[in-house]
Amino acid sequence: MLFFASWRLCVLAFCLTLAPPTFGQTGNAPRPEDPLVEAALAARGELAADLLLTIVEADRVASPKRRREIVEMALSRADEAAEPMPIYFLNGRQTDTRAGYRIHGLLAAPVDALSLRCRAIDALLDPKLARAELERIEPDLGLAPAPCTAGFVADPSRFYQTLDRVVARAFTPKERKEGHDVALARRYVGRIASPVQI
Repeated sequence: MLFFASWRLCVLAFCLTLAPPTFGQTGNAPRPEDPLVEAALAARGELAADLLLTIVEADRVASPKRRREIVEMALSRADEAAEPMPIYFLNGRQTDTRAGYRIHGLLAAPVDALSLRCRAIDALLDPKLARAELERIEPDLGLAPAPCTAGFVADPSRFYQTLDRVVARAFTPKERKEGHDVALARRYVGRIASPVQI
């Protein structure tokens, strides 16, 4: 974990040299996280989202409103991710193939769109906002059928872990009594159509 934290800090430091912060030009009082946010936004899509979420997860943002703004920035950049969701090998752990490098890269730094979106949902302090963001994800998760010859398949497990947390925390006692939590779980569990979702 220390290695990856250092890697993210190195990327942020490099981005700062490319894009000096401009927050002082807006007339607003600078916030401690502003240089980091500016630097993160200079990175490419999924890396920007990862760095923005890292800033939030490290408790570098004092204001809940600002935290939400940064999470929303991360969500908008997560849509630019090259990989839609995590993938894993069906057999063995080949590393000398294009797919092998893709998979090991995602294992080292999960910057696929689905993982980033789930991290953003977990980072939202307001349970209702987290629930609303989760409900924007289509129930089928956009999973394409994997051919029998495929050496790897999608791994949507992170999404179902996030779904479990949202169902457990994002409903009032009244909403639970009315079955809204069960309805949300059924919306996704009822649309399971692939073995990898199980």
